[in-house]
Amino acid sequence: MFNSRWLRIGLFVGILLLIIACNLVNPKSKLPPLRIVYDSWPGFSPIIIAKEKGFFAQQGVEVEIIYTKNALDALPQFNDHKYDGITIALGSILTSSVRHPDISIILACDFSDGADAVLANPKISSIRDLKGKRIGTRIGSFGELFITKMLDSEGMTADDVFFSDADGEEVIQQIKNGQIDAGNAWEPFLSQGKKNGLNVLFSSKEIPGLIPDIIAIHHDVLKERSQDIRAFVKAWFQGVNYWKKYPEDAKKMIAKNLNLETDSISLEGIKLLNLEENRQAFTPGNTTESLKYTTELYIHFFTKKGMLNNPPNAEKLLDSSFLD
Repeated sequence: MFNSRWLRIGLFVGILLLIIACNLVNPKSKLPPLRIVYDSWPGFSPIIIAKEKGFFAQQGVEVEIIYTKNALDALPQFNDHKYDGITIALGSILTSSVRHPDISIILACDFSDGADAVLANPKISSIRDLKGKRIGTRIGSFGELFITKMLDSEGMTADDVFFSDADGEEVIQQIKNGQIDAGNAWEPFLSQGKKNGLNVLFSSKEIPGLIPDIIAIHHDVLKERSQDIRAFVKAWFQGVNYWKKYPEDAKKMIAKNLNLETDSISLEGIKLLNLEENRQAFTPGNTTESLKYTTELYIHFFTKKGMLNNPPNAEKLLDSSFLD
């Protein structure tokens, strides 16, 4: 009886030691950081604040933030799964989502409320003066719909102008060089254009909600790392709230990270969305203040232009579950 008892105890200890040894030899692999790519658009800067203030670490998620000059340039790498997530304008990811449907939009960063505009050379003072002129914008992005809406406001159509493919950061120089007569630009390039004497003909303030900026994440990441994504979302909104509460400190952090002057960092013309405003934006509605409505507006526009042969489903594209 005594020997049998000690035999069982010895067997138990042996198994326990074997388990510990196996774990030491083959420990549970640590997940890599979430890799999120962003550009200098001010509405994306809460990601910088969340990193610098340690909000990601506080929420228990490791995040690597990768800067790109223009989110559209990083889109192919995102589509190839080199990044887990991307901050980008809603209208710029829709055409891509048809070829790469394994993505979901999990939150809205902001609504542009004047921080996107059409700049023109000083000789052009009105929208009607654009007739027969060359307008620069990234073809197939939100800028094309934005300019079309601007022309609509004066009873004009896209046939009244010539479109030229140009990124927002290129618009000022191309207007100076005479390559284009006007173009769609955004902050911080918009402010630079105004300082250079260019005229603002039309801004996003005149169409509230038409240009939302969002964060998109791959489906496999949402499925396999849902806890990390929830932690990321919490830290993001901590970044949003910090910027609103301590704007001067936030601007210094952002300026240092982007290697910009502090006075060039501003939320002017941008409606930065907190958690409750996100929940409202994800609620279906019949105005551009509803993400579903705006997404369907872009889908209809791009389908009509022949850019979407197999239009995505707006409801499936938008995932508000991480806002709960």
